[in-house]
Amino acid sequence: MRSCVFSSKTRMGRNLRESEELALKPDFGGTSFDEQSLDELFRGKGSLVYTISDGEISNWGDVKEKFIERAKKHHYFHLQIGEKTQMYRDLKSAGLKTLLDDGKNSAKILIDVTQREVFGE
Repeated sequence: MRSCVFSSKTRMGRNLRESEELALKPDFGGTSFDEQSLDELFRGKGSLVYTISDGEISNWGDVKEKFIERAKKHHYFHLQIGEKTQMYRDLKSAGLKTLLDDGKNSAKILIDVTQREVFGE
């Protein structure tokens, strides 16, 4: 399991413990994806990979095709908090698992979806 927090800086969780720590320490600021971090996030095939966003990704148009192509090689899902964004709509159109939440149920949703993806429950 890997996670990556993209904001004013990029932070990577390379295992479950690091991913949990990242999830509990949000970084607020504008969001963009850098190519090197996307390479690391989507390294290999068949991993559980998820993204969470509460707004637009400033360079989504530049990375969309590569992002979607790589996400399809993994057990990937995206949790959008708040309003639907272009990223949310593009991922959904590409057939990737997308979830929308108002932010009140996000932790439960992440646990439920992760258990289904990992354990088939």
